[in-house]
Amino acid sequence: MKRTLGACCSLLLLAAGAQAPAAPLWSSDFEDVRVGSEPDGALVLQGEFLVAQEDGDKFLELPGSPLETMGLLVGPARRDGVSVTARAMGERKGRQSPSFGVGLCGARGYRLMVVPMRNAVELVREEDLVARIEYKWVPGRWTWLRLSVSKVGESSWAIRGQVWAEGQSPAEGCTIDTQVDDPPPSGGASLWGVPYSGRPIRYDDLTYKELEPPLGGSP
Repeated sequence: MKRTLGACCSLLLLAAGAQAPAAPLWSSDFEDVRVGSEPDGALVLQGEFLVAQEDGDKFLELPGSPLETMGLLVGPARRDGVSVTARAMGERKGRQSPSFGVGLCGARGYRLMVVPMRNAVELVREEDLVARIEYKWVPGRWTWLRLSVSKVGESSWAIRGQVWAEGQSPAEGCTIDTQVDDPPPSGGASLWGVPYSGRPIRYDDLTYKELEPPLGGSP
């Protein structure tokens, strides 16, 4: 069963005189959503994202068909200074594997995609490849993804993605990053999936939040 330490951590921070972290812009582990429903505040761009349940745990599920790029958008519009984190799980069928990921800056923004057919993690802007690194995906196991967009100086933006398997730390996974000069569009966070294997793709623990400024400095 899932557990949360959010309330305990907040109490410890207050007791220590520290400022509690700002509330996420949008967050859900889907436990409070009725099975067969879409989560409140989510906008389905393409496909059908519905909450399902197995062994007492709930998650968001994308069905194994149709074979299209499908996406869901959550949270308020932001251009930079934000991150999105979620975990996803899919299965292989024969030689076919799903592709899945998270995104920022709306439907036309940046996506961090796990692409098993190329043994890769990719950063894409809409359908254009921005960067690619090697990554070995493990089918049937939860994979964590984290994407952030932050402004650097007056006219550059840093796009950074991390992917790691459940049970590992982010440092044990892979990191992909790049810097761009074109301003990102303003938009919310997103989930993406292409069920090439014909099997459902599951998503859980989706959190969209503002980046915390470094200690003693500005964002």
